[in-house]
Amino acid sequence: MPLKAAVVGAGTMGTNHLRVLQDFDQDAHDEACVQLVGVAERLEPVLARAARRFHVAGFADYRQMIFETTPDLIVVVAPNHLHY
Repeated sequence: MPLKAAVVGAGTMGTNHLRVLQDFDQDAHDEACVQLVGVAERLEPVLARAARRFHVAGFADYRQMIFETTPDLIVVVAPNHLHY
Protein backbone atom coordinates (compact mmCIF):
# COMPACT_ATOMS: atom_id res chain seq x y z
CA MET A 1 0.00 0.00 0.00
CA PRO A 2 1.57 3.32 -1.05
CA LEU A 3 2.16 6.22 1.31
CA LYS A 4 -0.13 9.15 0.51
CA ALA A 5 2.00 12.30 0.24
CA ALA A 6 1.03 15.96 0.05
CA VAL A 7 3.10 19.12 -0.39
CA VAL A 8 2.53 22.56 1.11
CA GLY A 9 4.25 25.20 -0.99
CA ALA A 10 4.63 24.92 -4.76
CA GLY A 11 7.36 27.43 -5.53
CA THR A 12 10.73 26.45 -6.93
CA MET A 13 11.68 24.05 -4.13
CA GLY A 14 8.10 22.81 -3.74
CA THR A 15 8.12 21.89 -7.42
CA ASN A 16 11.34 19.93 -6.86
CA HIS A 17 9.74 18.05 -3.97
CA LEU A 18 6.66 17.30 -6.07
CA ARG A 19 8.86 15.96 -8.87
CA VAL A 20 10.85 13.72 -6.52
CA LEU A 21 7.72 12.38 -4.85
CA GLN A 22 6.22 11.66 -8.25
CA ASP A 23 9.40 9.77 -9.17
CA PHE A 24 8.82 7.53 -6.14
CA ASP A 25 5.51 6.50 -7.68
CA GLN A 26 7.04 3.28 -8.97
CA ASP A 27 9.61 1.06 -7.28
CA ALA A 28 11.72 -1.75 -8.69
CA HIS A 29 8.78 -4.19 -8.49
CA ASP A 30 6.50 -1.85 -10.42
CA GLU A 31 4.39 -1.24 -7.33
CA ALA A 32 3.47 2.25 -6.22
CA CYS A 33 5.33 3.21 -3.03
CA VAL A 34 4.22 6.86 -2.90
CA GLN A 35 0.98 8.36 -4.14
CA LEU A 36 0.95 12.14 -4.56
CA VAL A 37 -2.50 13.21 -3.33
CA GLY A 38 -2.40 17.00 -3.07
CA VAL A 39 -0.57 20.28 -3.22
CA ALA A 40 -1.42 23.45 -1.29
CA GLU A 41 -0.28 26.92 -2.34
CA ARG A 42 -1.58 30.43 -1.58
CA LEU A 43 -0.74 31.91 -4.99
CA GLU A 44 -3.36 30.78 -7.51
CA PRO A 45 -1.18 30.85 -10.66
CA VAL A 46 1.55 28.84 -8.91
CA LEU A 47 -1.03 26.38 -7.56
CA ALA A 48 -2.68 25.92 -10.96
CA ARG A 49 0.66 25.26 -12.65
CA ALA A 50 1.71 22.66 -10.04
CA ALA A 51 -1.66 20.88 -10.01
CA ARG A 52 -1.66 20.70 -13.81
CA ARG A 53 1.98 19.62 -14.15
CA PHE A 54 1.79 16.88 -11.52
CA HIS A 55 -1.84 15.82 -12.13
CA VAL A 56 -2.74 16.29 -8.48
CA ALA A 57 -5.53 18.04 -6.58
CA GLY A 58 -4.69 21.64 -5.73
CA PHE A 59 -5.82 23.56 -2.65
CA ALA A 60 -5.51 27.20 -1.63
CA ASP A 61 -5.82 26.16 2.04
CA TYR A 62 -3.52 23.44 3.39
CA ARG A 63 -6.07 22.53 6.08
CA GLN A 64 -8.66 21.71 3.43
CA MET A 65 -6.05 19.61 1.60
CA ILE A 66 -5.32 17.62 4.76
CA PHE A 67 -9.03 17.13 5.48
CA GLU A 68 -9.88 15.98 1.96
CA THR A 69 -6.82 13.89 1.11
CA THR A 70 -5.83 12.46 4.54
CA PRO A 71 -2.12 12.18 3.63
CA ASP A 72 0.28 9.89 5.48
CA LEU A 73 3.02 12.48 5.13
CA ILE A 74 3.21 16.18 4.35
CA VAL A 75 6.22 18.01 2.98
CA VAL A 76 6.19 21.64 4.12
CA VAL A 77 8.31 23.77 1.80
CA ALA A 78 9.11 27.35 2.84
CA PRO A 79 11.66 29.94 1.73
CA ASN A 80 14.98 29.79 3.57
CA HIS A 81 14.32 33.00 5.48
CA LEU A 82 11.27 31.35 7.07
CA HIS A 83 13.19 28.29 8.32
CA TYR A 84 13.54 28.17 12.07
